Amino acid sequence: MLYAKREYQESANAMRQRLDKYNEVCNQLDQVDAQLAGLKNELDVVMTETVQLQALTPAHAKEQVPQLVERINQEAEQLKQKA
Repeated sequence: MLYAKREYQESANAMRQRLDKYNEVCNQLDQVDAQLAGLKNELDVVMTETVQLQALTPAHAKEQVPQLVERINQEAEQLKQKA
């Protein structure tokens, strides 16, 4: 009887540990998902700005391109820091 009880306790503990690890992985995946959603939003903004550049005169586009490049570089740096 004691053997069965001990086996049950060990099994229950193992299941709790597996559940804890599962929850930890789920939390990490949620964080990654949130980061990817943020990245998608930022890329959508950059894409919109790029399309808007096409509608500008060459002189105005030349003024806007450095700002867009700087923004893209900042986003790339933020991604490196999160990795």
